[in-house]
Amino acid sequence: MKYTDPDGKYIVFKLKENGRYGLGSYYHNFGYCHLATKVLTNFVPFGGYILNLEQHLTNIDPTANFTVLYDSDSTSSIVNESNIVDSVSFTKAAKNSKFFGYASWIYTGYGVKSSINDFKNDRKIEKFMASLSKDPFRGCLSDSAAINLGQTLADGALYYYENESRMKQKGISETDWAEKIRSSTNNIWGNAKFKTFEELENM
Repeated sequence: MKYTDPDGKYIVFKLKENGRYGLGSYYHNFGYCHLATKVLTNFVPFGGYILNLEQHLTNIDPTANFTVLYDSDSTSSIVNESNIVDSVSFTKAAKNSKFFGYASWIYTGYGVKSSINDFKNDRKIEKFMASLSKDPFRGCLSDSAAINLGQTLADGALYYYENESRMKQKGISETDWAEKIRSSTNNIWGNAKFKTFEELENM
């Protein structure tokens, strides 16, 4: 279950040396190279599939100290919005249509803007995780549990900073909020007991 539609993109990973789980963002792990790739794919036909390669390349890199379990920037869908626009652009009707040309550039501009916005929100997720004094993944028994918990933590990080003033007034720190999420997702299984973050905030 998703509680928001987060703009930040994130990865749930597992450290090779000790099997511990973690939540990271492209801001930290791939930095500006990932942002540049993501922006450029808006100008390349079917460029979205390039982003999917990053997860696989990281997992086969023997020098990487972690394995990517979940990548929110990856898509398993064969046909998505970007693919549809790219496919239509090759048709004769689209090539002869000024309207489609304008619409295509607007869509590209929106993609670039979204990419930059994602990167800014990545920073919030990274900041949230770096501020925690306790490991919210402690006790996770499986990769699927870590993925479930990681997704909720990423959503929760963005929610926290969107409502930071109110949360601070209530005395809820980043660590407190992460602990609320952890204890309300059955700890080790990652299945949430709440429907909205507003509900969790008032528990």
